[in-house]
Amino acid sequence: MASIHDEIKALFSWNPPPLKPITLPGRKPSTSSCQPAIYDKHISPSLVLRHVKRLPTLVHDLAANVDRALLAASEALPPVDDFFTAKDRAKILKHVEKTITDEKGVANFYDKTAATFCTPLASTLALHPTASTADWTGLLIWTHSVSSSGYAIMDGELRIFRSASDDEVAEREKIVETMESETRRIFEVIGDSHLPFATWEIKSPFAGPLEVMLAVPNLGVFSWTSCTHPNCSTDQTHINKRRKTADIKEDDAVAPLWNLEESLFPTKHLGSSASILSEELSVPAGQASSGTKGKERQEEEEPAENRKRKRKQGDGDEAHKSRHDLTARNLVQQAWAQAVRVDGTIIILHSGNHELVCVRHRKSQTLYVSDLIEPPTCKDPGYGKLQVGIYLAAIQDMMDRTKQRLPKSQPKSPDGGNGGNPSGGAHKSSRFQGGAGGKDPGVDKLVTIEKTIQATSKRDMLLLYLQYGIYDSPIPASFIRSAPPIMAKATIPAPPLSPRAIRTYTPNECLSIVLTSEIGRGATGVVHRGALKLNNGDRSTLLDVAVKLAFDSQQRDMLRTEYETYRRLRSKGVLRGLTTTLGFFDDTEGDLCALVMLYAGNSLLEEPERILSVSDCRSALSTLVSIHHAGILHGDIRRENILVSDSGVTIIDFSHSKQCDDQGAMDIEYARLCSFFGFE
Repeated sequence: MASIHDEIKALFSWNPPPLKPITLPGRKPSTSSCQPAIYDKHISPSLVLRHVKRLPTLVHDLAANVDRALLAASEALPPVDDFFTAKDRAKILKHVEKTITDEKGVANFYDKTAATFCTPLASTLALHPTASTADWTGLLIWTHSVSSSGYAIMDGELRIFRSASDDEVAEREKIVETMESETRRIFEVIGDSHLPFATWEIKSPFAGPLEVMLAVPNLGVFSWTSCTHPNCSTDQTHINKRRKTADIKEDDAVAPLWNLEESLFPTKHLGSSASILSEELSVPAGQASSGTKGKERQEEEEPAENRKRKRKQGDGDEAHKSRHDLTARNLVQQAWAQAVRVDGTIIILHSGNHELVCVRHRKSQTLYVSDLIEPPTCKDPGYGKLQVGIYLAAIQDMMDRTKQRLPKSQPKSPDGGNGGNPSGGAHKSSRFQGGAGGKDPGVDKLVTIEKTIQATSKRDMLLLYLQYGIYDSPIPASFIRSAPPIMAKATIPAPPLSPRAIRTYTPNECLSIVLTSEIGRGATGVVHRGALKLNNGDRSTLLDVAVKLAFDSQQRDMLRTEYETYRRLRSKGVLRGLTTTLGFFDDTEGDLCALVMLYAGNSLLEEPERILSVSDCRSALSTLVSIHHAGILHGDIRRENILVSDSGVTIIDFSHSKQCDDQGAMDIEYARLCSFFGFE
């Protein structure tokens, strides 16, 4: 039997087989990617990417770090018994599909091969080199069930393994106990944060072709795609908040494993690095760059009406949408934005047969990029060693940065903030006046709210700002009302139905909403809490609102269904126990849509200990009966969709609703709601 050192050496020289991209009959493969999401466009200017620089020594720096770590741990390594040996790898590869049709196939292959083979060794070398009894049980996992989605597109991450069973917990606790005290303290802080060590942006070979990957290291000065609406905010409150976030600077590692000064070397032809990229695959980066620019320009000139038509014709399928051409710039912006959101340093751009390793330098707002890597033909280092090096570096970088923060402040909260709630969850202690979630208002306040709702229904332009966590909109995203308002008492002219109807709007003709937190996400999209501001001459009114944003075609259809259900229910006289709906809007620049409603409180799931009065319970049941009498089956009665506040109980989320006359189905829904209230 080979020794553990022999097997590690074999792993270091291991390369995956090449993946074979294929197209399915009758389906055109995706060669494109969505343009930057609304969240990407509203990241604080102090956090966006400014420069992309080539770092040709990065791969060898990572490999040298592996050698140092292995030398330090060589005397205490576990036996070979449970290590993924060369024989084990060969068996596994026989059962992993090597023909792929999309990025999911690429991610699945990486997960079952490189990630599976390399995480145990990286975990041992970086975190518990003296745990000789661990039998190669690691503390890491690579997964495409990621920390965050719906913002930028992140397809994979390296994070701490979350044990499920008592046996798993006990086994991994024994490993943690072998760590040095300082390492253990830092590791536990990282575990509490739930943040990943590194992030992967994965594309299929169709969407991440060689030309695009070659262009990435040569992007140079980077122009971040921000919201381009011409009406920049003049609101002093917003200006003050923007100033507060202008000085946000995340920490870089004190002792990085890479020499960034090497990025000053003159750019050479990437194909000349024979150990990384074979000669026959070399393409001049300049040619690749010019080709992608042409596609990008063509897309920018395409009328919005044509893009909308494409969307309606059914090409919103995630694997085969072609709304926007993928360019190196879009790929890099997506990857950088997601790394900012999870405070990551190491970013991997991977498309199966090609890969780039990137380092995010926060202080200079620069992305340093390796030369192009060809996984099937890697040599000096082999692909296995390179992946172990990436994992090691990601762990050591995060340990370094976490250690810097420990003496200065308390550990970060699970959502990544410093004890606050920058990226999600309602701030339960703060309630805006005017929304349905506030305390029971007096008569005068109710009159003011009603007048504000009516005025809101007469305004068709929505200016949407993001003002939480890493987001700070310098200018708003603009949305246009695309469905008649539900709440208008009198008949008013039909709203514009497409972005082509945009005209110049004065501040007194617009609605302004500042999104202040994320409070939920699901099949329909992402739900935020925010403050709606309505200017009326010299005065303004605030409403506490919830805004649902839908991104892909399925979500948009579900959100429109929900809006139309609210309209039908109101036309049938169902008013009590439903949230007030203020409008349905389409993004003027992209494919998002938004449903704006008054905020109605926290869900039964969030407040399981809350005791409801018998009157509130009966009121909620009465609301459901009224919904059924209107011929509507809710379709998704869950604790998450029952909201409670000082104003009463509200039933929300009609995205799964349908017209129905099946009394049996209605009785089942009614019984389910009764069970939430303890009624038989």
